Amino acid sequence: MRSLVALATMAACSAPAPARVAKPVAPPEVAAPTSAVSPAAAPIPTVHTKRDAIEAPHAGAIQSIALSPDGSVALSTDELGGARLWLALDGSQEPRIVELPASRAIAIGKRGDWFSAVVIDEVGGLYLAKIDTSGRTLSHTTLAADPAYTGMAMTTVGLLAWRADQTLVLLDADGAATQQIATSQGQRVVDIAVAGSRAVVVIERAGLPRRARWLKLEPKLEWGAWIDLDTDFGGMTDVALSPKATRLALMVSGKNAAQKMPLVFDVAKKKPIATGTPVNVTAEIGFVDDDIVAIGGFDGISWIDLRVAKPAQSVFEPMGTPGTRQRAALGTGGGHAVSAINGDLVIATPAGLQFLGYEMVAPRMAEVGPNGELIVATTDTLMWLDKDLRVTRSLPAATANVAGIIEMRWLGDNDWLVESGASGRIELSLFDATKGVKTSVLRSALRETQVLNYEPSTKLATLSFGQTSEVVRFDRAGHKLDRIASVAKPSPYEQVLLVPVAPKLARGTQLIQISMRDKSTIKWLRDARALDKPSASVVVDGPFAAADAAGNVYMWRPNTGGQLELVVYADGKQIRTLPNTGPVSLWPEPAGARVAQASQTAITLLDGAGKAVWTQPLATTQEALWTSDGAIAITSAGGIARLDPATGAITSARCGWKFGLAPKLHPLPPRIEPLCAQIRR
Repeated sequence: MRSLVALATMAACSAPAPARVAKPVAPPEVAAPTSAVSPAAAPIPTVHTKRDAIEAPHAGAIQSIALSPDGSVALSTDELGGARLWLALDGSQEPRIVELPASRAIAIGKRGDWFSAVVIDEVGGLYLAKIDTSGRTLSHTTLAADPAYTGMAMTTVGLLAWRADQTLVLLDADGAATQQIATSQGQRVVDIAVAGSRAVVVIERAGLPRRARWLKLEPKLEWGAWIDLDTDFGGMTDVALSPKATRLALMVSGKNAAQKMPLVFDVAKKKPIATGTPVNVTAEIGFVDDDIVAIGGFDGISWIDLRVAKPAQSVFEPMGTPGTRQRAALGTGGGHAVSAINGDLVIATPAGLQFLGYEMVAPRMAEVGPNGELIVATTDTLMWLDKDLRVTRSLPAATANVAGIIEMRWLGDNDWLVESGASGRIELSLFDATKGVKTSVLRSALRETQVLNYEPSTKLATLSFGQTSEVVRFDRAGHKLDRIASVAKPSPYEQVLLVPVAPKLARGTQLIQISMRDKSTIKWLRDARALDKPSASVVVDGPFAAADAAGNVYMWRPNTGGQLELVVYADGKQIRTLPNTGPVSLWPEPAGARVAQASQTAITLLDGAGKAVWTQPLATTQEALWTSDGAIAITSAGGIARLDPATGAITSARCGWKFGLAPKLHPLPPRIEPLCAQIRR
C-alpha cells in the first residue's frame, strides 16, 4: 500500500551494507485508545443515475495504479484526468471508464459484486464511490479536508485512512467512520503497509528515530507491539508487508542518501534476509506473494526470490520509456506486479512482462464497405468492422502485400483500389477483400500520394493532386484501370482535383474539375474524356470545401462583410448558402440531398435547403462517412461512432480495437479524450 510520501529519483550501482543505528530508549507511552464514531456523523451518499457501460483505452499516459487487496482488479488514472476500472488483468475484459475527480492518490477494493473506489483529491479531501462491474458509479460520498487526509490503504475490512491530525480512521464504502485511533503525542504517521487484518505503521517520533509498529484492524483498531528491526527508517520511501504478515520490505537509504535500496526482513527474526542494489531512479516495493518481492514501477522491474539460500536482487527488466509519468506506479499481489507504460498496464512476473492494451485506438484510415461495414487500417493491419463497430476479421497488410496503406476506395463486389507504400515508392493496386490478396498492380513507383475518388454508376475513378491528375475507368473483368483523360499540374502553385459524379443525379454531368490557386475555377463536364469542353464553369474567390455525386460543389467565399461563408454551386450557378459557426468540414450525402457539417465541438446535419435537422455534440471529428446502409460513421483520433441520420442518435461507438495481452508495448494513446467518453447514453 502506498502513502503520499515524496519519492526520490534512481539508477543501478553496487550495493553497500545498510546503515545500522543504535536504538535510543523511548520513554513510556500511553496507548491511544480506539474511539467509536457516532452513527449520526455518517455522511449521506449521493445516488447516481445509471448510464451505459463505456469501454475505452486511456487518453494519455497512465500516471497511477491501485490494485485490490487480492491483486485481481486494478484502478488507473491518466495524465488527462481519466480513470479506468480493469476487471481482469488477463486480457479477457476491456477497461471501463470510471468518473472520478482529479486525484493525488487512488485505491480500489472488491465488495461482493461491486467495488469501492477512493480518491484523495488535490486538497486532501476523500471521494468514495461505489462502482458496479460496468464502471458506473452507483453512489458517492465526499469527506472534506478538515483535517486533510494524507494517505490511505485499502484493506479487506474497509479503507484505512490517516489524517494530518495523526488520526487513523477505518471507513466503510459510504464514507462512514466505523472506528478511529490516534498516535501518541509527538508522533506522525509516515506510511502504512497492510496484509489481511493486520497493518504495519511506520511512525516518526519527535527527537527519536522512526520505528515500525503493528496495528490490528479487527475486531477493532488497536495498537500492537513495536517492531525492532536492525535498520534506519530515516530515508525510507516505501514499505510493504507480505500476505501472511511474516516479512517486511522497505526502500531505504544506502550510504549515499540520494540512493535507495530494497531491504527485506523476517519480522520474527528482526534481521534482514535480503539486501538489494542501490538505485537512483524512483521505485516502489511490494510482495507479489510471500516469497517474491518486486522492485520498480518507473521504467523497469526487478525481483528478489526469498526461496533461495542467498536471495539477491535480479537485474532490472526494462519496460519502456514511461512518457509523461514522473514517478513510480507499482501495484503487487495475486502473484504478479502491475505497472504502466503509456496507455498499457504492464503485467509482470519473474518469468517476463506482458503488455495489456489496445492494438488500435486511432485508425490511420477508414473507408466505407458493403453491408454497412467499415474497413480500417493501422500501419500494418486491415480490420473489418460491422454495424456494432466490432472486428469481424483482420488481416496483416504484409500478408495481403499492401503494407503501408495510405488510402482505399471500394469499387463494388470484393474489389478495392488501394494506395500504399512510402514517398517515392507509392503504388496503386487492386485488392480482393474476400481472398485477402492483391490481384494486380495498376501504378508503381509513384513519387507522391494522390487523392482517390470513385463513382460506381459510371465506373470512373480519379487520381488527383499529383503532377498529373487522371480520369480512369475501372475494368472489373480485366482487373485494370484504363486512362481516359489527364491533366498536368499547370504550376507548382496550382492543384487540380477531379471528382466523378452520378449523371442521373447531376443532370448529365460525369465529372467536376476544380483548379485551385489564388482563386478556384470549377468546371462541370458531361464527357469525362473532354476536359477542355465544360458544360458550365465558374470562378470563385475562395477555397474548395466539398463536392457530392449530385454535382453540387461547396465553396468558401468572403461575403460583403469580409467573413467567409459557405456557398453551394451547381452547373455554374450559386444555388444556396449554408449556415456555419466558424471553421467546419463538410461531408455530403452521396445522393446530394443532405450534408453533415463537422465543427470542433459538434456534428450537424443540414437538409437540402441548408436547415439544421439535428446537432450531436461530438468533438475532434476527422471524417463523417456515409456508410452503404445509410448511417453516418464519425471517425476521430479517439474512436468511431455510428449515427442515425434521421435523428442523430448514436447507435454504436467503439474507442479501441484488438484489446489483449501482448509481448510488446502497444501504440501510444492519442492524448485526446476518447469519443466514447463524450457519449452519455
